[in-house]
Amino acid sequence: MVKFKKLAGGGYFKIINAAVPEALRTLGYSEAQIAEIDAYAVGHGNLNQAPGISDHALKASKASPTRDRDRRRAGRAA
Repeated sequence: MVKFKKLAGGGYFKIINAAVPEALRTLGYSEAQIAEIDAYAVGHGNLNQAPGISDHALKASKASPTRDRDRRRAGRAA
């Protein structure tokens, strides 16, 4: 979700993966909501408990991180 870019002069710069805002637009989030979620994700490194993120809406859209994790685990177990 959040990428860390190493700066030439030292230190790191955090940016959110460009696919995240586009996915949120597809799910119907407003630009203001996307900006707030983006700021949260960059600050926290994830979307857990991000303002405006609805677990119910994500599950309904089949974009659930938990569902994806469970699918990956099931694939490894096979």
